[in-house]
Amino acid sequence: MLGLGKNQSSPGAKTTRTQLMQHDAALPLSHSKVCPADLAPAVSVYVVDVLANDTEQLALSLIHLDSGGGGMQEELYANQIAWFNKTMAERRQRSGNRTVPALIFVHIPPWEFETAWSEGKKCFGVNDNGGITPTINNTGLFAALEAAPEVQAVFVGHDHCND
Repeated sequence: MLGLGKNQSSPGAKTTRTQLMQHDAALPLSHSKVCPADLAPAVSVYVVDVLANDTEQLALSLIHLDSGGGGMQEELYANQIAWFNKTMAERRQRSGNRTVPALIFVHIPPWEFETAWSEGKKCFGVNDNGGITPTINNTGLFAALEAAPEVQAVFVGHDHCND
């Protein structure tokens, strides 16, 4: 089965994260995808293309990066960052070097979220969770995102009382 590896499920779970993603991806209106096996232990790394109204021209890329949680170590791995860099380069080339805006979702905040908030940088939103709980390691995701001109914003969801 794709994506199976250590920390795939919380103790007592009846289904793995891969099985959950396969179920979700099979639903009629789902745009979710199970990522390639070489990105394991990640299971949900994919791009959703948003096309311009009534055309086939790419207008926006929605990029999901799996940062663990739910029984998996809360980390974004180097192979995902390499996938992101390669994917962005391929998409740039396919679009004739046109910069197509991209929005990034990663469940667990990268370290830069904690740094920005604690240093009083320009942040929007509410920190009502008593802090920011980032990934266990800083693996360079933000540097890759900053280097990609397409990236317009990064969204996270781990700290449920923060926005």
